[in-house]
Amino acid sequence: MTSGSVTVDVPFFRRKKAKSDAFSREPQSSPGARPLRVAQTLALAHGMKALLDQGTVRDQTRLAEVMGVTRMRVSQLLNLTLLAPEIQEDILFATTDVGCEPLTERDLRPIVRERSWPKQRSLWDIRTEGHEQRMRRPGARTRRKVAQISQVP
Repeated sequence: MTSGSVTVDVPFFRRKKAKSDAFSREPQSSPGARPLRVAQTLALAHGMKALLDQGTVRDQTRLAEVMGVTRMRVSQLLNLTLLAPEIQEDILFATTDVGCEPLTERDLRPIVRERSWPKQRSLWDIRTEGHEQRMRRPGARTRRKVAQISQVP
């Protein structure tokens, strides 16, 4: 401290907010686990399918116009509803850490192209192998073990 001046130390913590920075007096808490982004996309696809099934929107072309996307994008999203139910469940209940996206909608396209659910499941297992640390799927292994046990004569 020099004569005639006062120094005050106030801790501020920087937070990244969009393209700018924001400052606060408390440190940013770690958000922990969050749902996968592709889970939100899958939920959107089910909502779109419901609009079509209920007749709220007459066809995919009109749905694309309403949503402001192309017909191709509507098809890509609706194709997600063709995934095996177990895969959809794994996606919807999986969590990951902020900043980590172990699975994208584009990663699912080769799996969606396969029409057989058992083949989809095997492709899904290959795709997600080694991602256990980054993508937590509660109950996935348990369901498979129960299914294997129930198939034993």
